[in-house]
Amino acid sequence: KEKGYFSQTGNYLPAFDIHMITNTFGAFTGYARILDMRKGIASVRWKDGNTEFLREAFVDIVSGLVVIRLTASSPVLDFQVRLEEHDIGDAVDLHGNSLKEGMPQYSFSTVGDLLEGRLNTFSDRHFVARMKVFSNGQVQLINCKNVGKLNDMQGTRVFAHNYFSVQNASEAVIVCSLQDSREGEEIAMPSHADYRTWEKDHAEKFASVFDSMRLDLGTGGEERCVEQQQIDCYNGDVTRAQIEQMALFGRYLLISSSRNCRYPANLQGIWNGAYRPAWGCTYFNNENIEMNYWQAMSGNLAETELPLFDFYLTMMDDYRENAKKLFGCRGILLPMFCDNSSGKKKNLQAHVVYWTASSSWIANMFFDYYLFTRDQTFLSEKAYPFMKEAALFYEDFMQRDGQGKLKSYPSNS
Repeated sequence: KEKGYFSQTGNYLPAFDIHMITNTFGAFTGYARILDMRKGIASVRWKDGNTEFLREAFVDIVSGLVVIRLTASSPVLDFQVRLEEHDIGDAVDLHGNSLKEGMPQYSFSTVGDLLEGRLNTFSDRHFVARMKVFSNGQVQLINCKNVGKLNDMQGTRVFAHNYFSVQNASEAVIVCSLQDSREGEEIAMPSHADYRTWEKDHAEKFASVFDSMRLDLGTGGEERCVEQQQIDCYNGDVTRAQIEQMALFGRYLLISSSRNCRYPANLQGIWNGAYRPAWGCTYFNNENIEMNYWQAMSGNLAETELPLFDFYLTMMDDYRENAKKLFGCRGILLPMFCDNSSGKKKNLQAHVVYWTASSSWIANMFFDYYLFTRDQTFLSEKAYPFMKEAALFYEDFMQRDGQGKLKSYPSNS
């Protein structure tokens, strides 16, 4: 600190928002939000006058495309939609400083029949989002230079730049992609809308994974809305039905955040939604990451742990540097927590600097995967090399005291 050293672990943050303005005719009725955990599809339904509306959304389990479908029982769909930066409003940090300062830079444009947004970070990394709209009504891609929103006296609300306008439709499908510059190839956008095929394919694949384990606590099909379950739980009435539902919800989250994904499930999950999340919403290499994966082996979701192991194996050089430079040891030393850009120890808190248990903690997860799967190739190519280097560190780090017992210095719990 005296030499001016400062480092902060990166924060997991949202890249873009999808902002939609839907013109309405009266007060809505019959509003309901539904999550089909088995198929991985969220939906909202409501009624406006005599017209029934439905909005469905899913993130395709294979391609990663975000797909949103709006339908109406009559051709009255009238809405505008666009990509925009995630609005942090008047948020401040612990010292009262605005979080808007130092935020990544956004830019938006139209490219052919697509809306495109770019998020440029302060490194060589950037993110690109693209949006396309299909509809049986009138679709216009508007590219204006003015920034902001308009709201006229008749209540007709529209964006003032770079948006899709849909009118007189009974169906519209919005497709969005998000590309990380590190991932190389661009995600292909579809040339035509085939929502039913996309939904069927996604739902079948998602359900086949979700159904790989069945949990039945003998609830007899009891159903209560989530809000009522929460109220009853606060009053001490925790039923088997709620326990079963929460376990299945955790299963849904693990599949969504760690199957066919580049990175493993992080601290509060991929739906965190804040620019300054608690503990950075990053990777804590102790009981926290272990808890994220409690359902993986017992729930027959072994494949969800593969991004976890690949994540650690890409940072072995950083771990070796930690072991050598901090304690003069061979092998690997994992930091207590890290983001996806570095595996080095970069925090000055004493309990973080002197934490040395992560290497063995994660090595245990490697070996558990082998014990469950009996995958000999995984054992020889991934688990054993990691475990061996973890062992080398402790072989050098642990010291014998006068009674011949192995001790760790320095140490903390």
